[in-house]
Amino acid sequence: MAVFLLVKLDLLGVMVVVNIIIFVATICVSAKLFNQFIQSKILVILGIFAVSTAPVLLENYKMAWTEPLFILLLLLFIYFLLEYLKEKSWKCLLIISVISTLACVQRYIGVTLVLIGLFFIIFPFERQQYKRVIKYGFVYLTVALVPLVVWLGRNYYLTDSF
Repeated sequence: MAVFLLVKLDLLGVMVVVNIIIFVATICVSAKLFNQFIQSKILVILGIFAVSTAPVLLENYKMAWTEPLFILLLLLFIYFLLEYLKEKSWKCLLIISVISTLACVQRYIGVTLVLIGLFFIIFPFERQQYKRVIKYGFVYLTVALVPLVVWLGRNYYLTDSF
């Protein structure tokens, strides 16, 4: 946001544009998730309509709150976690790690995404692949939690509280 202040843009106007972008992205990710799980195109369209016109969501997106970004991060986490469970690729693992990090730093309740991600990395494994699971779990936790620990350290240094 400091960049917008340097170029003398109205912060409230910028927040409106950012929330519109986040809202559109939320609708797009929701549509991808609906398409992945719902066979009927009519139900997919109804789902997209429900997301795009839900009064609770519209109320959140017209304010400069943290909920819109957290909702988008949560949906992206679900989408890429499902991709990871299909592919078991490093790319998807790193994407869910970064999304978990962003969710944690954005709202502390985002730690639940770290726990959920770790659960799905560790438990669906075969016995012969336990070394890979430990390696994936370690990388996931490191990428997901190190920025949060740095952020908490910064907060403690500046304010003597977390």
